[in-house]
Amino acid sequence: MFGESASQNQCEETGMASLIKKKGRYFLQFFDAGKRVKRKTIALKTGDKRTALTSKAFHEAEFALGKWSPWESPQNALRRSQETEGRQGPRTVQEAVEAFLESRAGCRQTTREHYRWVLTLLVQTLPNGSIVKDLSATRITSWLVDQSSNANTQRTYLSRVGIFIRWCISQGWVDRDVTKAVVLSMPPNKLHSKLIQPDQVDGLIAAARASETPYMAAVIMFAYDHALRLSEACALSWDWIDADNAVITVRSDGAFTTKTGATVRKPLSSRCGAWLAQQSHRTGRVVLNSKGRPLNPNWTSKVFKAIVRQGGLPESITFHSLRHGALGIYI
Repeated sequence: MFGESASQNQCEETGMASLIKKKGRYFLQFFDAGKRVKRKTIALKTGDKRTALTSKAFHEAEFALGKWSPWESPQNALRRSQETEGRQGPRTVQEAVEAFLESRAGCRQTTREHYRWVLTLLVQTLPNGSIVKDLSATRITSWLVDQSSNANTQRTYLSRVGIFIRWCISQGWVDRDVTKAVVLSMPPNKLHSKLIQPDQVDGLIAAARASETPYMAAVIMFAYDHALRLSEACALSWDWIDADNAVITVRSDGAFTTKTGATVRKPLSSRCGAWLAQQSHRTGRVVLNSKGRPLNPNWTSKVFKAIVRQGGLPESITFHSLRHGALGIYI
């Protein structure tokens, strides 16, 4: 439903920045109708999208807190942070890990505990007083190999360390993501078999509508169209829906906490918008089970697996496959 102009209008209305890619490099564009020069663009000096998104979040936060403005000098908030950090001295890995864990206070407890577990294992292998800039791809690769011979475990640990490193980049403590240079073996026929294609999703929706749990058709649609996790799809609330602007805002509330603690705005798909318009209730959870009750993630996962079998899809397809398939659209 949303084109590039609609996305730009959202950024202008909310004060958020637009992420722009030119000649392989990323830039941020801010908008302020009260300024003489209404739009201001700053260079992020990276061609990596994940690093650019991390930097985008940092710049938006600094802007929202009034600590920095792209209309002032220095224009790059990360550069200002790096200059300040340079005067304060380098951060040890241990100090950086503690600061990172504090920044994840809004995450689920299990997520924070796993971050702590993985990063503590990393710190324990480093010489005392090692600074963040001492981390290298070679050192991280060696650590991963020592920790486990299981390729999936190695990749999970690498993902956690990568998130930590990119957060350090946003703080100005390092200038590049060394985990990008870490090369691990891919488990044969393991990860790719979990990918799901659009025609398979359509088959799942049709199978769900014909099953004893037709409400699962809506769950699948929302999860795939908006890259939702299982817990997010089950917790989807009418309070998250902005039908006028066709936006879903995934956020924590009194009964639900997002995995990362972050609030994320996503364009509402046209078919989900059409489904919402047909619903009679407008409060509480959006999708209810056959008894009119909120969805339980564990039970929903089991029901989804039954629909996968009914639709004739590979056993390796899980509910999270919907998110992986959707990310191919969003990224």
